[in-house]
Amino acid sequence: MDDTMITVPLAELQDLFDQQGIRDADDQHHRSATPFVITLTEVSDARVRARVDFRGSYMRPGGLVAGPVLFSIVDASGWLATVSRLAPGSEAMTIDCTIRYLAPVPSGSRLRGRVRIADAEDVPPDGLRVTYGVTIEIEGGTRPACVAELIALHYR
Repeated sequence: MDDTMITVPLAELQDLFDQQGIRDADDQHHRSATPFVITLTEVSDARVRARVDFRGSYMRPGGLVAGPVLFSIVDASGWLATVSRLAPGSEAMTIDCTIRYLAPVPSGSRLRGRVRIADAEDVPPDGLRVTYGVTIEIEGGTRPACVAELIALHYR
């Protein structure tokens, strides 16, 4: 990353989450439509830490977390890695994602997402295409829950 990148303060990033509808709203309709609630707890140069609470209706039989919820966590992890480092007013969007589910995730599991930049390429006139490697780990697990390659387009 170049020197023009900044770290977005925690309160501003949580406000952005709230505006995007990623965090739970007070209204009943939004509450039932949201598979999980993300609350940010730390933003620094090295990490973004968040608490994710799942809705019971998004579980599979046997008390397992549904694949679409894991996909949403992968996408949110990439989005956090992106927007926490962009200059104010910049835009970014996911343009591709390939995900491999490797282990079942029981309800109540603690997960950790790791995001690394695998590649970055200028896209004229104002874009930057970034490929992220995302790994979602299960605390105490022997295998990751899933691994993904996420491609985002950043507009400067």
